[in-house]
Amino acid sequence: MHRLLQGQLKRVVNLRSPEDVDVLLSGLESLSGLSDLPPAVTRFLSGARQLLERVSLTYEQFDRDLDLRARSLELSSQELLDANERLRRDAEAQARAIESLRESANRLLAGNDRADLDDGTDSLEKLSRLMAALVRERTTA
Repeated sequence: MHRLLQGQLKRVVNLRSPEDVDVLLSGLESLSGLSDLPPAVTRFLSGARQLLERVSLTYEQFDRDLDLRARSLELSSQELLDANERLRRDAEAQARAIESLRESANRLLAGNDRADLDDGTDSLEKLSRLMAALVRERTTA
């Protein structure tokens, strides 16, 4: 019997051990044989053991589902952490590439007696277009 169901039986009807529960259920089953009981009471008394077994199985299934959900969340969390780390490394690499392009562009601009780019120029697309234009100028000159 599931520990939560055992705890509830202990609190509600003071059944302290699995043997106490078995004694109770056997007593209920024997009472179900009395002829002067209403049919619904007879059915309940004879089905009490099966009812408690089903409740116990439901608790066990809930525990398994909870464990599975916790493992799934742990795996998803780790996947998100890994993806975040990859994105952080990619962003750092992109920042290094942008800084390198900015430095190269500034060297080319200085060679053409033009003003340096400011540190706020961090668009990879803009830097790429500028580099292409500077290379074209240099090859046509």
